[in-house]
Amino acid sequence: MKNAVLIIAAIILTIAAVLFSLDYVYTRSAASFALVLNELPPGTPFEEIEKRFGEPSQHFTESDLMIEWGPLKDPELIKETDLYYYFYRSIPYRYICVYRDKKTGRVSRVTWKPM
Repeated sequence: MKNAVLIIAAIILTIAAVLFSLDYVYTRSAASFALVLNELPPGTPFEEIEKRFGEPSQHFTESDLMIEWGPLKDPELIKETDLYYYFYRSIPYRYICVYRDKKTGRVSRVTWKPM
């Protein structure tokens, strides 16, 4: 009986440790991800995005696809921009979504979308 209680206690502690670790990793990742997004204000040259993240995972130019797949649904924004997805390699995995102004070639808006 005493061994059963110890085993159950060990299982409960292990589960609690795993949940705490996941929460810690998620919180730390969210903080570092927020810093990345804050470093990319509107008006940033798109070349800086390409240097930092490399080739985009996906690129949308058609309005209907941007509305379907993009995180933002603003028709004015979609009409004036192209949408680029960059894979962000951190737990949890996310896409960095960069809206690039068609006229100026600069970043219009940066946001994110879960995978």
